[in-house]
Amino acid sequence: RFVRLYGAYFYLDQYYWILEYLSGVNVVEHFSYKSKYTEDMVAIVIRQVLDGLQFLHYHGYAHLNIQPSSIMMVNRRRLDVRIVDFGLVQKVIKEGQIVPRDGNPEFMAPEVVVKETTSYPADIWSVGVLAFLLLSGESPFKGQDEETTFANIAYNRYNALSLYENITKEALKFIFRVLKRVARNRMTADECLEDKWLQTSETMLKFRTEAVFPTVKLRNYVTESFLESLKVSEVQLSRLREKFLIAQEAKVEQTLPKAKSEGEKEKPEEQADKPALSKEEVREADVTEETSNNIANEAIDEALSSENVS
Repeated sequence: RFVRLYGAYFYLDQYYWILEYLSGVNVVEHFSYKSKYTEDMVAIVIRQVLDGLQFLHYHGYAHLNIQPSSIMMVNRRRLDVRIVDFGLVQKVIKEGQIVPRDGNPEFMAPEVVVKETTSYPADIWSVGVLAFLLLSGESPFKGQDEETTFANIAYNRYNALSLYENITKEALKFIFRVLKRVARNRMTADECLEDKWLQTSETMLKFRTEAVFPTVKLRNYVTESFLESLKVSEVQLSRLREKFLIAQEAKVEQTLPKAKSEGEKEKPEEQADKPALSKEEVREADVTEETSNNIANEAIDEALSSENVS
């Protein structure tokens, strides 16, 4: 259930990984491209994600970044997903640990938001948020801004009525069991896989297949998420301006001649006799200006890159 690693190399102070090629998109985008989808399709995806987390938890690790972008489709033809993005994975210690608020705020567990000790249940919460999103077309805790989102998560405020009306009662119970405010009250990955909603009995398969959902709300969510990813906050703009000014100062220092002292200033007749710049000197000045421009451009690129990562 994880993206395969075929090789790893270290070259010029950089690590390079050769990973399995996934031609599909993330799971939410995959469903949004369809005209309709069923609850059974959602259950298949959630079961696969829990399979991967069960393995990860068994070996003592928590993923801590389960969200749409970390659940990728292998291809567009069948419902086969891979868990990716292991940048926040933590080795779990017995008493738990406090982890930073990294990743997508909408999918963070309450204990991460309020900076309490965190363990495997944080992943189960994120799976619950993902299931809710796919069963409603709406992100359950998303607020008008990040702080509102954090408050909704901390107080477990969400509207169950936004779930599609025709979902099975087993799906609704599953959501309630994993979106528990207190971490120890949530189901484990093992218990989730044993939950009635995810069973493959003929009866459950029939009920889940009959629950058909439109994709309008899911498409709207994907579009809004994309547009929000393009926004630059005032803080980010301030950082960009600061880095740009530093680059401009470097440019000025390189292009302007050093000031001479009073005793070193050229006399008018010396300035008149000073020969014009040679072609080589003009070319060197152009190269200097080009270099300073590159410094400014690189500073802006670096700033944009760092803000996108954060």
